[in-house]
Amino acid sequence: MEQKRRFGELELQIMNILWEKKEATVLDVQKSIGDDIAYTTVLTVLTRMYAKGILERKKSGKNYIYFIKVNKEEELNNMLDKIKNSIFGGKAIQLVNYLIDNARDISHEELELISSLIEKRKKEIAEESKEYEK
Repeated sequence: MEQKRRFGELELQIMNILWEKKEATVLDVQKSIGDDIAYTTVLTVLTRMYAKGILERKKSGKNYIYFIKVNKEEELNNMLDKIKNSIFGGKAIQLVNYLIDNARDISHEELELISSLIEKRKKEIAEESKEYEK
C-alpha cells in the first residue's frame, strides 16, 4: 500500500537523500525512499524540483543524474524563515515556544542543551553589541 505524503514532505526527503549521496538517478532516489513510492512519482518530483531550480541534472546514457544545487544550511534557513514568517508572524519567540510546547518527547538533557545554547547566543549578542559600540 502506497503511503500518502504531502508533496513538500517528499521534496524534503529527496533533498536529504541528495545532500547525503551528492548525486543520484531517479531509481537511486526511489530505492532510498523505499518501495512504497512509485518510480513515476519520484521522477515527477525530481523534474519539478529541477524546473524550480532546486536541482541540477546531467545526462548519463538514457538517464539523468540529479544533484542538489542549493546549500543545505542556506536552504534550511530559508525554509525556517518561511515557516516563521507565514505561520508565526515573523516572531522567532512564537516559533521556539511552539517547538518546545509541542515536543512531547523532549528530554531533560535536551532542554538543558537548549538552555546552554540560549546562554551561548546571549553572550555572542553581548559581544557583538560591545564591538558595535566601539
